Parts: sequence; C-alpha cells; structure tokens
Amino acid sequence: MAVGLLASAGCAAQKAFNTAQQEAHRDNWDQAVLQYSKASALDPGNEAYNIALTRAKLKASAQHFEKAKRYAKSAQWDLAAAEYQQTLLLCPGNQHAADELDKALIMIRRRDELPSDIERMKEQAQKDMLSP
Repeated sequence: MAVGLLASAGCAAQKAFNTAQQEAHRDNWDQAVLQYSKASALDPGNEAYNIALTRAKLKASAQHFEKAKRYAKSAQWDLAAAEYQQTLLLCPGNQHAADELDKALIMIRRRDELPSDIERMKEQAQKDMLSP
C-alpha cells in the first residue's frame, strides 16, 4: 500500500511538473510557479523540480517587476505597490524592488494626505461665497 502511495505521489508530481513546463513555454510564469511548487512539494528531493521552481520564481518576479514599473510610470501607485509586493514574495532578496516599493508607498501616503479635488472645490466655493 505504501508503495502505491509513493507511486501515486510520483505520478502527481510528474503531472504537475509537465503542466508547469507547458505554462513556462507560454510565459505564464505565475502558473508555472504554482505547478512547480506542487511538483516540488510532492517530490522534495527532485533537484530538477527545485531548479525549475527557482527559475520560474525569478521569471515571474521579473514579470511583476516590469508590470510594477509600468504602473509607477503612469502614477498608478496602488497597482505598482501590489506588483512590487508580488515581486518580493517571489524573490525576497530583490533590494531594487524593495526600494521601489518604498517609493510607491510614499507616493500613496502623499496622495492620500492631499485634499481631493472635490474638497478643494468646496473650500473655494466657501471662500467665494464669503468674499464681498
């Protein structure tokens, strides 16, 4: 019975690995990471799975970093911050992404501290009503 379970786990790991390979060929790195992670969890001693997982994490991290830069360039700070965070989840040692995340968070705080356009218009309307 134990042999059957091991064979089943090995089969499931190979299936996850094959699915991950297909996703990687499509440049769908997030899905590849999920499938490589599954394969690696089912067969932790398989170096091919572990190496492929590391490679997929780097590729997925790079995709999220590029997406974050595009969002930051267009001042979409919330989206940029989310993508930088995803980058860091996949590649925790990426200091450049950490620095860029800090910048995005500063921009979010600045934006949130400023009065909104509607608040400024209300203030201006009140000033206009009070002036002779």
